[in-house]
Amino acid sequence: MIYAFDFDGTLVDTMPALARHGIRILESTYGLDYNDASTCYWGSIGISFAEQLEELFPGDEKNEEAETEFWYAHLETYKKVTEAMPGAKAALQSLIDRGSICWVVTSSPAALVSAVCARVLPSELKVLGRSVGPKDKQLRLCSADVFFGDAVRDTLFARKANVRFIGIGDVPKFYGMGQEAATTLVEGLNLAMQEAVA
Repeated sequence: MIYAFDFDGTLVDTMPALARHGIRILESTYGLDYNDASTCYWGSIGISFAEQLEELFPGDEKNEEAETEFWYAHLETYKKVTEAMPGAKAALQSLIDRGSICWVVTSSPAALVSAVCARVLPSELKVLGRSVGPKDKQLRLCSADVFFGDAVRDTLFARKANVRFIGIGDVPKFYGMGQEAATTLVEGLNLAMQEAVA
């Protein structure tokens, strides 16, 4: 079985810090108030910040500078990661020990993600990143059977790649979309394993 995982918000708890940075940049660079900036940021997650900006402010000359500011903040956020989501490291190691292949598919640069993975997750975890293309392309490249993610947009990537999706985190959000979901990654993996055995 080949498992694929989103990174931010699924394997590591970086989304609160990244959201703070993204929202602050939307406020200071584009003049949005906090509520609008928050709605714009959270409504467009699942893709790189550069793609978010282009989606929100097509062709705006401020996009490049805003993206650069975000990536410096992103790098600082990643430097502070000291552990994976609760139970994630042990669960992934258990899958790997059983012969499963585990991939990270992410809209972040693979080198940044790999550095965090080396500190807090099993060394056998393979990482793709935004240089490969969008997450649906990454899912096809790694031949994933199941994809775990925390963003609504992740469901669309899974659908485009024809991969089973299990949402992690906001269960009602995913159920409302007709998707399987679990509160934690460990619960999501148990759900996937139960159905694989059945």
